Amino acid sequence: MPDALITWQRSLVLALLRPAARLARRFHLPLRTFEELARLAAFEAMRQGGRVSQAEVARATGVSLRTIGTLERQARDGVTASAEERAHLRHLEERLGLLDGATAAELAVGFPDLAEEVLDRLLGALVAAGQLRREGQGADARYRLDPRYVSLVAPERAARLDGLNHQLEVLGATVEARFTADGRPALARTLTFVATPEALEALFAALPQQLRAACGAAEEASLDRPGQRTYGATFAVGPLDAASETESGPEPESDPVEPASTPPEVAR
Repeated sequence: MPDALITWQRSLVLALLRPAARLARRFHLPLRTFEELARLAAFEAMRQGGRVSQAEVARATGVSLRTIGTLERQARDGVTASAEERAHLRHLEERLGLLDGATAAELAVGFPDLAEEVLDRLLGALVAAGQLRREGQGADARYRLDPRYVSLVAPERAARLDGLNHQLEVLGATVEARFTADGRPALARTLTFVATPEALEALFAALPQQLRAACGAAEEASLDRPGQRTYGATFAVGPLDAASETESGPEPESDPVEPASTPPEVAR
């Protein structure tokens, strides 16, 4: 592969890593922790979309089978598992909100890739927490949302993380489409402006409605026509003023092997 192409590819990946590195610096995460998270993300990307053996992943990534086994346990039991469970909880909430109660078999229709025992465990945990009501026993038992609970996805920070994963999925797909020349149309624009808090509140109120209306119009015009594809649209408005380096954040993690350090790309 030509050196120029390798350099370009690395520059593209580095551009995507910089925001994560800045956040890691803000949270005082040691470099070793940042590297472990990067390895976990790479492993998840390798396994996404189909079953790939540990040996195949090890050959593609250049790490040992022992390391791949560790990453698989982390993906199954750690950060990814909790994120997937939040997505399942959100889907459960949506389905139960549309139905006047449902049996486990009826709910399973909306979770074709979820093992029966996992769905049963989720339902049992939610009943035990008082978030669902179970009426009846056995296979005929019906589950209903407890009206005292507004959402099954708690706390708010977990719900925001779930939303962030979805938003970054759209952004990642946009980057791939724009930089890999695969023929899929994609759009990315950035505007910089100044505003008062009052003006921002007005923008926050209007922007989602306008975007939703435009996307709805595009979908309606595309119904029953050839060439349909599924697209995602997202927007973000955030302060670009430098945040205070002394703002509160978690205490630095202890690193038994090497001292806490800052990823080189964010060192100042």
